Amino acid sequence: MNNKEYELISLEVEYPGIQGGCRWAVATDLSREELFQKYGEELEMYNPLLLITPEQAEAFKEYNRNEEKHKKRALRCHDPRGYMEGLEEKQQVLHKISSGLEIDDVLNAVYLKTAYEQLSYTQKYRLMLYFYCGATEEDIAFIEGISHQAVHKCIAEAIKTMRYMLGLE
Repeated sequence: MNNKEYELISLEVEYPGIQGGCRWAVATDLSREELFQKYGEELEMYNPLLLITPEQAEAFKEYNRNEEKHKKRALRCHDPRGYMEGLEEKQQVLHKISSGLEIDDVLNAVYLKTAYEQLSYTQKYRLMLYFYCGATEEDIAFIEGISHQAVHKCIAEAIKTMRYMLGLE
Protein backbone atom coordinates (compact mmCIF):
# COMPACT_ATOMS: atom_id res chain seq x y z
CA MET A 1 0.00 0.00 0.00
CA ASN A 2 3.06 2.23 -0.19
CA ASN A 3 2.39 3.89 -3.53
CA LYS A 4 1.99 7.34 -4.99
CA GLU A 5 -1.21 6.79 -6.98
CA TYR A 6 -3.64 6.90 -4.08
CA GLU A 7 -3.84 7.91 -0.43
CA LEU A 8 -6.12 6.31 2.13
CA ILE A 9 -7.91 8.60 4.62
CA SER A 10 -9.94 7.48 7.64
CA LEU A 11 -13.20 9.38 7.74
CA GLU A 12 -13.66 8.34 11.39
CA VAL A 13 -10.57 10.38 12.25
CA GLU A 14 -11.62 13.37 10.14
CA TYR A 15 -15.27 13.27 11.21
CA PRO A 16 -15.56 11.81 14.75
CA GLY A 17 -18.97 10.24 15.34
CA ILE A 18 -19.62 9.66 11.63
CA GLN A 19 -22.74 7.61 10.89
CA GLY A 20 -23.27 5.27 7.96
CA GLY A 21 -21.27 2.53 6.32
CA CYS A 22 -18.59 4.52 4.52
CA ARG A 23 -15.53 4.82 6.80
CA TRP A 24 -12.70 5.39 4.31
CA ALA A 25 -11.85 7.84 1.54
CA VAL A 26 -9.30 7.35 -1.23
CA ALA A 27 -7.61 10.41 -2.69
CA THR A 28 -6.52 9.75 -6.26
CA ASP A 29 -6.54 11.10 -9.80
CA LEU A 30 -7.53 7.66 -11.10
CA SER A 31 -11.11 6.81 -11.97
CA ARG A 32 -12.95 4.30 -9.79
CA GLU A 33 -12.58 1.60 -12.47
CA GLU A 34 -8.82 2.20 -12.90
CA LEU A 35 -8.30 2.28 -9.15
CA PHE A 36 -10.04 -1.05 -8.52
CA GLN A 37 -8.42 -2.62 -11.57
CA LYS A 38 -4.91 -1.78 -10.26
CA TYR A 39 -5.43 -1.95 -6.49
CA GLY A 40 -8.67 -3.86 -6.00
CA GLU A 41 -7.16 -6.48 -3.69
CA GLU A 42 -5.46 -3.86 -1.48
CA LEU A 43 -8.60 -1.75 -1.18
CA GLU A 44 -11.04 -4.64 -0.72
CA MET A 45 -10.89 -4.47 3.10
CA TYR A 46 -11.77 -0.74 3.03
CA ASN A 47 -15.01 -1.06 1.04
CA PRO A 48 -17.27 0.86 0.89
CA LEU A 49 -15.06 3.86 0.29
CA LEU A 50 -15.41 7.40 -0.95
CA LEU A 51 -13.36 8.62 -3.91
CA ILE A 52 -11.94 12.16 -3.50
CA THR A 53 -9.37 14.26 -5.34
CA PRO A 54 -5.83 14.82 -4.03
CA GLU A 55 -6.72 18.49 -3.55
CA GLN A 56 -9.49 17.52 -1.14
CA ALA A 57 -7.03 15.29 0.75
CA GLU A 58 -4.61 18.22 0.95
CA ALA A 59 -7.41 20.31 2.50
CA PHE A 60 -7.78 17.65 5.24
CA LYS A 61 -4.02 17.74 5.89
CA GLU A 62 -3.87 21.53 5.91
CA TYR A 63 -6.77 21.72 8.36
CA ASN A 64 -5.08 19.21 10.70
CA ARG A 65 -1.74 21.07 10.50
CA ASN A 66 -3.48 24.34 11.28
CA GLU A 67 -5.39 22.87 14.23
CA GLU A 68 -2.20 21.34 15.65
CA LYS A 69 -0.35 24.64 15.25
CA HIS A 70 -3.06 26.59 17.09
CA LYS A 71 -3.27 23.95 19.82
CA LYS A 72 0.48 24.16 20.46
CA ARG A 73 0.38 27.96 20.35
CA ALA A 74 -2.43 28.05 22.91
CA LEU A 75 -0.51 25.71 25.21
CA ARG A 76 2.68 27.74 24.79
CA CYS A 77 1.01 31.09 25.46
CA HIS A 78 -1.20 29.97 28.35
CA ASP A 79 -0.33 31.64 31.63
CA PRO A 80 -0.03 28.87 34.24
CA ARG A 81 -0.73 31.34 37.05
CA GLY A 82 -4.04 32.41 35.52
CA TYR A 83 -5.86 35.71 35.81
CA MET A 84 -5.86 37.24 39.28
CA GLU A 85 -9.21 38.84 40.04
CA GLY A 86 -9.25 41.22 42.97
CA LEU A 87 -5.50 41.73 42.82
CA GLU A 88 -5.57 44.92 44.92
CA GLU A 89 -7.17 43.21 47.92
CA LYS A 90 -4.64 40.39 47.72
CA GLN A 91 -1.77 42.87 47.58
CA GLN A 92 -3.06 44.58 50.73
CA VAL A 93 -3.22 41.23 52.55
CA LEU A 94 0.25 40.39 51.24
CA HIS A 95 1.55 43.71 52.55
CA LYS A 96 0.19 42.89 56.03
CA ILE A 97 1.84 39.47 55.92
CA SER A 98 5.14 40.79 54.59
CA SER A 99 5.40 43.39 57.36
CA GLY A 100 6.13 40.55 59.80
CA LEU A 101 8.96 39.05 57.73
CA GLU A 102 12.62 39.22 58.62
CA ILE A 103 14.80 41.54 56.53
CA ASP A 104 16.97 38.59 55.37
CA ASP A 105 13.92 36.79 54.00
CA VAL A 106 12.83 39.89 52.11
CA LEU A 107 16.33 40.43 50.69
CA ASN A 108 16.55 36.79 49.60
CA ALA A 109 13.19 37.10 47.86
CA VAL A 110 14.32 40.29 46.10
CA TYR A 111 17.58 38.67 44.97
CA LEU A 112 15.71 35.61 43.75
CA LYS A 113 13.18 37.73 41.85
CA THR A 114 15.97 39.81 40.30
CA ALA A 115 17.80 36.67 39.15
CA TYR A 116 14.55 35.20 37.82
CA GLU A 117 13.80 38.37 35.84
CA GLN A 118 17.15 38.05 34.04
CA LEU A 119 16.07 34.77 32.43
CA SER A 120 14.53 34.57 28.96
CA TYR A 121 10.77 34.25 28.60
CA THR A 122 11.11 30.58 27.64
CA GLN A 123 13.28 29.78 30.66
CA LYS A 124 10.88 31.58 33.02
CA TYR A 125 7.87 29.81 31.50
CA ARG A 126 9.46 26.36 31.76
CA LEU A 127 10.67 26.96 35.33
CA MET A 128 7.15 28.08 36.27
CA LEU A 129 5.65 24.92 34.79
CA TYR A 130 8.32 22.70 36.35
CA PHE A 131 8.48 24.10 39.90
CA TYR A 132 5.10 25.72 40.51
CA CYS A 133 2.72 23.68 38.36
CA GLY A 134 4.46 20.35 39.00
CA ALA A 135 4.82 19.46 35.32
CA THR A 136 7.56 17.00 34.45
CA GLU A 137 10.10 17.67 31.72
CA GLU A 138 8.25 15.15 29.55
CA ASP A 139 4.96 17.01 30.10
CA ILE A 140 6.54 20.32 29.12
CA ALA A 141 8.11 18.73 26.02
CA PHE A 142 4.72 17.35 24.99
CA ILE A 143 2.96 20.69 25.58
CA GLU A 144 5.50 22.63 23.54
CA GLY A 145 6.01 19.97 20.89
CA ILE A 146 9.76 19.74 21.39
CA SER A 147 12.20 17.09 22.60
CA HIS A 148 12.65 16.14 26.25
CA GLN A 149 16.37 16.90 25.93
CA ALA A 150 15.68 20.50 24.86
CA VAL A 151 13.46 21.07 27.91
CA HIS A 152 16.02 19.45 30.24
CA LYS A 153 18.82 21.60 28.81
CA CYS A 154 16.73 24.79 29.10
CA ILE A 155 15.76 24.15 32.74
CA ALA A 156 19.30 23.14 33.71
CA GLU A 157 20.72 26.25 32.03
CA ALA A 158 18.15 28.48 33.79
CA ILE A 159 19.01 26.98 37.19
CA LYS A 160 22.73 27.35 36.48
CA THR A 161 22.24 30.99 35.46
CA MET A 162 20.22 31.77 38.59
CA ARG A 163 22.77 30.04 40.84
CA TYR A 164 25.52 32.11 39.21
CA MET A 165 23.60 35.37 39.67
CA LEU A 166 22.86 34.52 43.31
CA GLY A 167 26.52 33.76 43.97
CA LEU A 168 25.88 30.10 44.73
CA GLU A 169 28.19 28.81 42.02
